[in-house]
Amino acid sequence: MPYAARKVGNSMQPDSDALRGVRYEDLLRAIGHYIDTHAITDVVLTQIPEGVLLKGTVIERHGAGVAERVTSILFSPDDIERMVETYRQLRSGHQKR
Repeated sequence: MPYAARKVGNSMQPDSDALRGVRYEDLLRAIGHYIDTHAITDVVLTQIPEGVLLKGTVIERHGAGVAERVTSILFSPDDIERMVETYRQLRSGHQKR
């Protein structure tokens, strides 16, 4: 199973080279934040050897018109590491208030 998960403490952790060391819960929170801030809908996430592939629909507003565009984004292991760390910092800042 190339994309198996293994239990680490009380959480599951991806068991692939691209995501080793990142817990699913942290990965999904960070990607969920990205999805929300970029207003992406109809989302599909796929874990692949190169990282995580996100596909979804973006609604773009141009003047009086609206257009839907399907987008695909590949998050590399480095992207994922940065996103998870950035989201952790953002989240810890909100919890201190």
